[in-house]
Amino acid sequence: MLEYIDIYCERLAPGLWGEPLNLISNLAFFIAAFLAFLLARRKGAETDRSVLILIVLLCAIGAGSSAFHSFANRLTALMDVLAIAIYILVYLWFYCARILKWKGWVAALVSGSYLICSLAMGPVQEALSDTLVGQIMGGTLSYVPALFYTIGFGLYHRSRQFVFAHGLLLASAVFILSMTLRSLDLHVCGDLPIGTHYFWHIFNGIVLYLTLRTYILNVHSR
Repeated sequence: MLEYIDIYCERLAPGLWGEPLNLISNLAFFIAAFLAFLLARRKGAETDRSVLILIVLLCAIGAGSSAFHSFANRLTALMDVLAIAIYILVYLWFYCARILKWKGWVAALVSGSYLICSLAMGPVQEALSDTLVGQIMGGTLSYVPALFYTIGFGLYHRSRQFVFAHGLLLASAVFILSMTLRSLDLHVCGDLPIGTHYFWHIFNGIVLYLTLRTYILNVHSR
């Protein structure tokens, strides 16, 4: 579990500071969490358990990613992936149950369906590894379900004219940009040795803030 992993352009060797930009750019997640907390306090939602859980999970994403880009091994990679997956699953459940007012079992079914789609991307990614799509996108393929769910709920959110109606669609647009820059990382090493992965962190900080902003404004608008 502690064997060294090198999958990003910026890292050239093992070591704590092997990816300085990829590490420091994780501040975006903590800034997003702080801004979300300020918004929650302004809306009187700072004691709402679901809001606090999502803010803590957002910090966990920053911590997991920071650990991975510091130590670059399989254990920290697992921490990174799990933090993201748990945030998405919990967010989907809260969004469906608290904003859409769906029954708990329906909300759980939605979260479960995302988990199944996410796990299915492993074999899909392997099957596409020798294709043009697989070679261009690489590991970014695993985030395609997250994009589709964000777009789908974004369209539904807008159609129902909920508060901050374009919030999730705006998050989807930024996420597409984020995924693009993540995919480009290993392809630009020759011309840009620092790569582009740090943009993935910066823009995902924006994406996650937008999802939390959408949640907070809707849960505490009624």
